[in-house]
Amino acid sequence: MTDRELLSQQSRHDSFWSTTNLAEAIPGVSTPLNWTLWGPTIEGNTRRIFRILGVLSAEDTAIPADRKQWAYGVFYGRPAFRVDFFCDMGDRLPGTNGRAVAHQLMSHVPPDFQSHPLRRYYPVAALRMPIAFVRAIRLSRTGRYGTDRWWRESLRVVPTADEVATRAAFAQAVQQFRDSLFRHGLAFFVAVQPAYDFLNRLAAGTPVDAGELMKGYGGHEEVAIIEDLWACSRGRMNIDSFLDKHGYHGAGEGQISATVWREDPSTVAELIKRYQSMPDDADPSSAASDRMRQRQLLEKQFLSTLPARRRILGRAVLRLARLCIPLRGVNKVGFVQSLDIARITAKRLGLLMAADGRLRQAEDIFFLTVDEILAGGPDSDSAELIRERRAAYDRYHDLALPSSWRGMPAPVPVRPGAVDEVVGIGVSPGTVEGIARVVLNPSDVAGEPGEVLIAHTTDPSWASVMFLSAALVTDIGGPLSHAAIVARELGIPCVVDTQDSTTVINSGDRVSVNGTTGKVTIKSRCTSNATAE
Repeated sequence: MTDRELLSQQSRHDSFWSTTNLAEAIPGVSTPLNWTLWGPTIEGNTRRIFRILGVLSAEDTAIPADRKQWAYGVFYGRPAFRVDFFCDMGDRLPGTNGRAVAHQLMSHVPPDFQSHPLRRYYPVAALRMPIAFVRAIRLSRTGRYGTDRWWRESLRVVPTADEVATRAAFAQAVQQFRDSLFRHGLAFFVAVQPAYDFLNRLAAGTPVDAGELMKGYGGHEEVAIIEDLWACSRGRMNIDSFLDKHGYHGAGEGQISATVWREDPSTVAELIKRYQSMPDDADPSSAASDRMRQRQLLEKQFLSTLPARRRILGRAVLRLARLCIPLRGVNKVGFVQSLDIARITAKRLGLLMAADGRLRQAEDIFFLTVDEILAGGPDSDSAELIRERRAAYDRYHDLALPSSWRGMPAPVPVRPGAVDEVVGIGVSPGTVEGIARVVLNPSDVAGEPGEVLIAHTTDPSWASVMFLSAALVTDIGGPLSHAAIVARELGIPCVVDTQDSTTVINSGDRVSVNGTTGKVTIKSRCTSNATAE
């Protein structure tokens, strides 16, 4: 990879790309350090997983030397995935196909796409899938707690470590990140996604909304954040204990350069104040118990609508969903904690190298690559190299890209505010009308409880703000995105993949959100047209 292509590569003319869902995990523009940590990791893990399933050859498991052949890419600093690669994999898996995979990943099929199932892969994949499923469940359970212990111990020793020990800790964090993302990817492909697909297909012929069946599971990691914030607001937990459990979260936590709650707890303190203003009957634990009971009743109704011969299958699919769908949050904790240790070690290395003049400032560490850091840091020509990389990074912030494209992407113009409706995917049913609050950073907790939250995308740190909201609308996302899962658990309507709701809707506008149809209607415009930053 040349330095020119570090944050913006070239594409084959026939490759179809999308940022949907990936932008949720890696928000905004990546620094060189962030992308060289994420890029090779997700590329290698994805190929390894499809090799485990028997649908990718040993030769194709290796990361290609030509970046145009990768399943993942970066354009103007924004990560994207190659939809045609995943459609090809879908055509090799029994029980699905490339067209279905395209719908699952980005809710529409690339223009002119033709699905060509390759049934010769089916027997091997059918044999390997159950083995991979058992492995994914086991790794998810053991990895969650092992990573948590390592995260706590690393936070204790890294702040006072010398450069040699800090670089070794950084190398360990890189490996832990790779291992955690492998567990996350394996569970997603062999457990979470199949469970979601089975439930949707089975519910399609019934009057029951599949989205209603996928909430009220309990035990979601993001919901635990809300419940612990509530406990803080009622004096049952102090902020230090909260940070000890959740301090690796924060705005833009998928970026290694982000500032998380353990570094700056001011957002947490403000959220606790907001929660204190809410009535006692808004207790999220009680609401979660109610949603669990509602789901159990709905499951009985769902099973009663199935023909007798399909009820055994229905019960099995419901058990599978209860087991698998929460795994998405469980495994996400592991890679977010691993990224947090990469963060603290990188920041310490930046301080140490700036102190002896090898970097002009500590933040320059984010404009090196993983390999450059592991090799010992910058060389004598690094100052100009860092300056050029930083200049490109700054330029990319001024560009907006479409959510999907063929070949090379082009910046898209912002739609004027004259439109009165945006349409996305309804992922959590219900209809709410209220005042919109456009929030581009979850550290901004301005506004009032009961407003409609409008965001570009969300990550776990947003759950605490989502709890204050009556409904959620995002520019990007899919049925298994963070926004969708948490909205269902909170029981609020949610519409994702609207593309440009944050630019079309202004804070103060009155909007109606239909989480079933995916329509967001602007009922009236706020005269001040103020948008939160």
